[in-house]
Amino acid sequence: KNKSENKSEKEKLIENILIFSEILKENAFEVFYWDEGFSSQKAKEIMLSSGKKKKFRREKINTDNFAAALILQEFLENNQ
Repeated sequence: KNKSENKSEKEKLIENILIFSEILKENAFEVFYWDEGFSSQKAKEIMLSSGKKKKFRREKINTDNFAAALILQEFLENNQ
């Protein structure tokens, strides 16, 4: 087996992200790496505490949208 066959899907994804980020950097883009761990869990907690209906909270797209907003908000607050 060659080296790439032994890599997990996560390792392959990380490798592709790093390659893509290098291409962006070579083309004068600033690249930031941000840990999005627990963003979906935080989003669910916020939706629950803000009174969003169960039907709304069950939709993955709504959780993803809330999580994306949280990630952006954290990024902006930490890079002023």
